Amino acid sequence: MKQEPADLWKKLSSAARAGTPAADEAAPFGFSTRVVARWQELRREEASMKLWQRLAWRTFAGAFLLTGMVLVQDMVRPPDGPLLNAPSVDLPSPLGL
Repeated sequence: MKQEPADLWKKLSSAARAGTPAADEAAPFGFSTRVVARWQELRREEASMKLWQRLAWRTFAGAFLLTGMVLVQDMVRPPDGPLLNAPSVDLPSPLGL
Protein backbone atom coordinates (compact mmCIF):
# COMPACT_ATOMS: atom_id res chain seq x y z
CA MET A 1 0.00 0.00 0.00
CA LYS A 2 1.40 3.37 -1.06
CA GLN A 3 1.28 6.22 1.47
CA GLU A 4 -0.04 9.63 0.54
CA PRO A 5 2.56 12.43 0.54
CA ALA A 6 0.67 14.36 3.21
CA ASP A 7 0.61 11.33 5.54
CA LEU A 8 4.29 10.69 4.92
CA TRP A 9 5.07 14.36 5.65
CA LYS A 10 3.16 14.27 8.94
CA LYS A 11 4.91 11.07 9.96
CA LEU A 12 8.40 12.45 9.17
CA SER A 13 7.77 15.84 10.76
CA SER A 14 6.51 14.27 13.99
CA ALA A 15 9.56 12.00 14.09
CA ALA A 16 11.82 15.04 13.62
CA ARG A 17 10.08 16.93 16.43
CA ALA A 18 10.46 13.95 18.77
CA GLY A 19 14.22 13.78 18.24
CA THR A 20 16.49 15.02 21.01
CA PRO A 21 19.01 17.80 20.34
CA ALA A 22 22.69 17.12 20.82
CA ALA A 23 23.66 17.35 24.47
CA ASP A 24 27.06 19.01 24.03
CA GLU A 25 27.55 21.55 21.25
CA ALA A 26 30.95 22.76 22.45
CA ALA A 27 33.99 22.54 20.20
CA PRO A 28 36.09 19.40 20.62
CA PHE A 29 39.33 19.46 22.62
CA GLY A 30 42.17 21.12 20.68
CA PHE A 31 39.90 22.66 18.05
CA SER A 32 41.04 26.24 18.69
CA THR A 33 44.70 25.16 18.50
CA ARG A 34 44.11 23.52 15.12
CA VAL A 35 42.27 26.60 13.84
CA VAL A 36 45.12 28.91 14.85
CA ALA A 37 47.73 26.57 13.35
CA ARG A 38 45.82 26.41 10.06
CA TRP A 39 45.46 30.18 10.03
CA GLN A 40 49.23 30.65 10.48
CA GLU A 41 49.90 28.11 7.72
CA LEU A 42 47.59 29.99 5.36
CA ARG A 43 49.38 33.25 6.13
CA ARG A 44 52.70 31.66 5.11
CA GLU A 45 51.13 30.30 1.93
CA GLU A 46 49.60 33.69 1.20
CA ALA A 47 53.05 35.33 1.20
CA SER A 48 54.36 32.87 -1.39
CA MET A 49 51.19 33.29 -3.46
CA LYS A 50 51.72 37.06 -3.50
CA LEU A 51 55.24 36.51 -4.81
CA TRP A 52 53.99 34.24 -7.61
CA GLN A 53 51.21 36.68 -8.43
CA ARG A 54 53.65 39.57 -8.68
CA LEU A 55 55.94 37.54 -10.98
CA ALA A 56 52.99 36.47 -13.12
CA TRP A 57 51.82 40.08 -13.57
CA ARG A 58 55.33 41.19 -14.51
CA THR A 59 55.59 38.37 -17.04
CA PHE A 60 52.21 39.32 -18.48
CA ALA A 61 53.25 42.97 -18.76
CA GLY A 62 56.51 42.00 -20.48
CA ALA A 63 54.71 39.78 -22.98
CA PHE A 64 52.16 42.52 -23.63
CA LEU A 65 54.89 45.10 -24.27
CA LEU A 66 56.83 42.74 -26.53
CA THR A 67 53.70 41.98 -28.56
CA GLY A 68 52.95 45.69 -28.84
CA MET A 69 56.48 46.45 -30.03
CA VAL A 70 56.27 43.76 -32.70
CA LEU A 71 52.91 45.06 -33.91
CA VAL A 72 54.14 48.66 -34.04
CA GLN A 73 57.27 47.63 -35.92
CA ASP A 74 55.16 45.70 -38.42
CA MET A 75 52.91 48.73 -39.02
CA VAL A 76 55.85 51.14 -39.43
CA ARG A 77 57.93 49.01 -41.83
CA PRO A 78 55.89 46.94 -44.30
CA PRO A 79 57.40 43.59 -45.22
CA ASP A 80 59.26 43.60 -48.53
CA GLY A 81 61.34 40.46 -48.27
CA PRO A 82 61.39 37.72 -50.90
CA LEU A 83 59.59 35.26 -48.63
CA LEU A 84 56.39 37.29 -48.57
CA ASN A 85 56.36 38.30 -52.26
CA ALA A 86 55.73 35.03 -54.05
CA PRO A 87 56.12 35.09 -57.85
CA SER A 88 53.04 34.45 -59.93
CA VAL A 89 52.87 31.00 -61.47
CA ASP A 90 50.67 29.82 -64.33
CA LEU A 91 49.07 26.54 -63.36
CA PRO A 92 47.78 24.22 -66.08
CA SER A 93 44.08 23.56 -66.07
CA PRO A 94 43.17 19.92 -65.25
CA LEU A 95 40.55 19.91 -68.01
CA GLY A 96 42.86 21.25 -70.66
CA LEU A 97 40.74 24.32 -71.39
